[in-house]
Amino acid sequence: PGNPEMSEIWRRITGLSDPRMPFDGPPWLPEEDIRLIRDWIAQGAPDAGGVVAPIPVGARIRLRGTLTAEAEIDGAAFLIDGSTRIDDRPGIGDAAEMRGTVQADGTVRAERFRDR
Repeated sequence: PGNPEMSEIWRRITGLSDPRMPFDGPPWLPEEDIRLIRDWIAQGAPDAGGVVAPIPVGARIRLRGTLTAEAEIDGAAFLIDGSTRIDDRPGIGDAAEMRGTVQADGTVRAERFRDR
């Protein structure tokens, strides 16, 4: 919640993760529906009563995609620090993989980062 670029649902409906949703597509969701889902996630994925979902502190994240900035895969930013294991550092535009953990503030700290 609060970070659409790290959301597995958003990544699958946009085709950034496989298998793309809906699984029996195409047709895929219209751009307007994708935008609504992205906005809902960005707002904290509130339930019908407006209560936002808690940040899943400690949740494990794995991203595979294209490195779009020094610490960003497909637009999903993460934190690299001194404890991050880096194997074969990818360059921008390269295929990359990051495994990390959700922090209390909703950011993701990379535990491992590598070229794919």
